Amino acid sequence: MIRNIRLIFHVGFGKTATTWMQKQIFSNIALNEKNCIYLGKLRDSGIMLDDRFNKLHYELFSSLNRPKQYRGRNSTKLVNSYAKVISCKITNKFNSINSKDWGNVIVSNESIAGYGGYDAELNLFLLKNVIEKIRVNLGDSFHLDEQILVTFREQASLLQSHYAYDYYHLSGRFKTFDKFIEYGLNNHHNDIFGSLWIDEIIQFISDIFGKDSVMFVPYELLKENEREFLIQTVVNLGIVPKTKINKYLNLKKENTNYKKEIKGNFIRDVSKITKLIVYLSKYSKFFPQTILSFAKYIYISIKKKQKTVIKGELVMTQKQRESIRNLYSYSNSVASKMTSFDLGKLGYAVKKMEQYEVDQSVQ
Repeated sequence: MIRNIRLIFHVGFGKTATTWMQKQIFSNIALNEKNCIYLGKLRDSGIMLDDRFNKLHYELFSSLNRPKQYRGRNSTKLVNSYAKVISCKITNKFNSINSKDWGNVIVSNESIAGYGGYDAELNLFLLKNVIEKIRVNLGDSFHLDEQILVTFREQASLLQSHYAYDYYHLSGRFKTFDKFIEYGLNNHHNDIFGSLWIDEIIQFISDIFGKDSVMFVPYELLKENEREFLIQTVVNLGIVPKTKINKYLNLKKENTNYKKEIKGNFIRDVSKITKLIVYLSKYSKFFPQTILSFAKYIYISIKKKQKTVIKGELVMTQKQRESIRNLYSYSNSVASKMTSFDLGKLGYAVKKMEQYEVDQSVQ
């Protein structure tokens, strides 16, 4: 009997309730639905499945912020190893279940499409290779259908949240938020700013995986109507039937990076000991191995006790907000048609086609 497997990758973007979906929604669904495997970040540990798979994930989809400079590599072995873990999980779980129902396998990690601190475009091509390798591994026993879920967010809101959350990494290039926004307005297809052209990103990801395999859902829908957000994600993906959706409503949400009173974000940093360890790692060739080993031991010993350092509060100015919203307004207009969501009603800046053409002719 050929089993139908729906392989779902929730690839981001960051700051779109990804942690809530991972720890509250996907983790709980996997506990309650017998035909579901969840391999993303787990509710209690925050790692993916186990230490081995977590390490493998971040080796394949590696951060651009790691201490050692990135060097080009052959990723074949990593792709094969990553695909093998998922293939084995599918085989072990669904070979023993005699059912005509679809089996659902969910992998959720915002690092895959993280334009801010990850090589998102490379990662998406690597992900396509992973999926094709899994399909080969499963052979004729399984029919594999991949689905890519992308949750996105209004641009000005996302940029404020992103800078405050990732201040430790970003402050090395942009000492202030003003410098960060100025850079983005002048280099609006670079870094995280490039991911905010929603229509272009939809087209790019659809070109890789196929239009029918990609789903884009705005984060603001969750804030407006949690039930509808879950219908547009886990129900429409086929993970949970609509009749069971109430079980996953009103689960705890926590945003420790946002201050509601000022509609701003807490600027997060790391401790001095963490900065010291990163510095030693970055310039490891200049230090004896004994010092590096001792520093690593100290870091591991106190890592779980480390608390986030709050550097202050961040609120985008009205001028900055208007500049960002104007920049992406036409992209949002096109994205509304591509996704069938009325992004204007959800708070996005939109511009009519006629007005866009007038603006372009003036330029």
